[in-house]
Formats: sequence, C-alpha cells, structure tokens
Amino acid sequence: MPRRYCVTGAAGCLGRAVVAEVLAAGETCRVLVRQARKFSALLEAEGGPREQRSAAENLDSGQVEVIEGSCDDPAVLRQALADVDAVIHCAAGPATPAAWKEREERDLVMLAALLEAARQGRPHVVLPSTVLVYGVPLVSPIPETHRLAEENLGARGKLRQEALLRQAAASAALPCSILRFPEILGPGFHGERMRRLFRDALDGTTLTGYGNPALRTEFLHARDAARACLAMERRPDPSPRVYNVPGPEPLAWQAWYDLVRQCAGSAAGIIFIPLPLLRKERWFRSQEHCAHLFAYEVLLDGAAFRRDFHFQHAFDNRAIAESTLAWLRRMPTTPAAPPGSAPRGIDLLERQGQAP
Repeated sequence: MPRRYCVTGAAGCLGRAVVAEVLAAGETCRVLVRQARKFSALLEAEGGPREQRSAAENLDSGQVEVIEGSCDDPAVLRQALADVDAVIHCAAGPATPAAWKEREERDLVMLAALLEAARQGRPHVVLPSTVLVYGVPLVSPIPETHRLAEENLGARGKLRQEALLRQAAASAALPCSILRFPEILGPGFHGERMRRLFRDALDGTTLTGYGNPALRTEFLHARDAARACLAMERRPDPSPRVYNVPGPEPLAWQAWYDLVRQCAGSAAGIIFIPLPLLRKERWFRSQEHCAHLFAYEVLLDGAAFRRDFHFQHAFDNRAIAESTLAWLRRMPTTPAAPPGSAPRGIDLLERQGQAP
C-alpha cells in the first residue's frame, strides 16, 4: 500500500523537490500551501524534470492533494495531517536579513502548531535544518556531536525548532528526525548571494566572491536533500535522530566559481573581496548569519548518514550548477537585491580605489 506524505511549504525549493521525489517513488502526497492556484501555476510554468511536470499534471488526481491555508491554522493542519504516514516540514518564512527575528518567531509558531496537530495520528515528522547551527567549526568536517552555537541569526531559529521537536518527541512519543544540510541549490532556490553569482555568470558580468578563494565549501541539490528526507522517514527506528547530509564533494570557492562560469558558458572574470574590506564596508551587519562561511571551512561529516542509509548523491557539483542555471534560464526575471545585500566586487573595489 502506498505511503502518504504531507509536505508543508511545498511551493519552496526543498518542498517542490520532496513532492517530485514522492511521486517518483510511486507514493501519494498531500501538500500544504498558502495559495493553491499559485502553486499549480508555479509548477506548470517551470516545466523541468519529468517528476515535476507530473506534479503539475496530477494536482487533481489521487496522487497529489492540495490543501490551501496557513501552517499555523489548527483546523487546516488537522485536515492536512489526517491519515498521513509522515510530514516533511519545509515551510519557512521569508529569509530577509531585516526580518530574521520575525521569521524566527513565525517559524516556531508554525512548527508548534504542526506538532500539536501531529499528536493524534503520530506521523513521522522530518525537520530540515542547517549547517549554520554549528557556528564557527572547531573541526572539519563537522560531526553531529559538534557543539551547537547561537552565534548567528540563521542558527538561532533552527536550534529553537530542533529543541521544540525533541520536546514533542519526548512528551508525545512522536517519531521525528532532524537533517542538517549545507546550502541547497536547484530549481526554486532563494539564496541571494548564490542567485547573484548564477545571474552574473549568465549575463557575462564579473563574478564576486568573498574571503579566501582557497577555502573549501559544499552545496547540495534540492532533489538529493529531498531523497535524504524520505530515507529518514523510512527508517525503522522511530526514536529522535540527527544526521548531517553533506554535499557530493567539497571544492574550493575558486573552483566553484570557475565551475559555474564554465557551465554558464561565460568568459567573465572573478573578483574575491578580502574579509577586511568587507568588514570595512560593514557588509557583515546584514550578512552576519553567513559571514563565517567565508572565513572558515564549514563542511559536514556525513559518514553516519552514508553508513546507515547507503546514500549516494544523484547530483555532483557540475550537475548542481547545470540544473540551477537551467532553471534560472527559464525564469523571466530575478528580483532586485534587497537593501544591504552583498556588494558587487568591482563596485566595492572601485569605491576603495583598489579596482584592477
């Protein structure tokens, strides 16, 4: 008998990928979105992989059911969670630097409401989290036992969600899992820094990097993150577990920028802005949630996840770059960068009289 999943935040990057993976596995899916018509139009407009087109074609079928409403509405949540085997909780507020505190509180309210609704049927709740919860790493790669740190805005909210999930697991015997990911790319991703990188590569504009180009980093495709979520839900042990899910292979920032440029067919140059200059420009005031990513190697140790689930990535770094670029090529426009966002390298260096 097919398993039934509920996916919150199904219009987002990870949520859409989870829906596609559920359909690819032949399971049924119930999605919770704020606007059903917008969700349907989004899938139809993007086209893309066969499973994603299948999601658009089957919105009214028995395989995909759409629930319209807010993730903090108890009545909507009871409807969305009725008779499901698992919940992949991808819903989150807007990730704008100026609204971190508001997002943190709203995300916590949404998760609390979902966990309360889950007490009745006790579905397995999977919470995607982030590498940011480790803060400045003491070792590299970072194991799950590494100390946690609320030293940046992006970590604080996720740590509060993780703690809330553990409390629910203890008080209501709720099966739950937590997955910590690096930055996720692919169709629908919303990271402003990486979106600028990809757009500049497509436009042939000089690419801007930050910090030491020799430091290594990693990225994960949304479809691989989705596959990890489903793998966690299917594990036989319902006790709370935390796993790191790294990218396919670490690579230096310089190598990543070169790869994106190659995949875009661009001959544009690359400028890396030194950290002291970024601090002088007071850039970290708006980017403090990710500033340490440019000063340290922040890599996840995924040995436990690979061992327990025999997990292999479907997307290597080149496939991640190509898939993300292909999606952006289909998108007609890109929203303007928000105030206080990352400066373009050439503009900043010109202001400091250091342009090449």
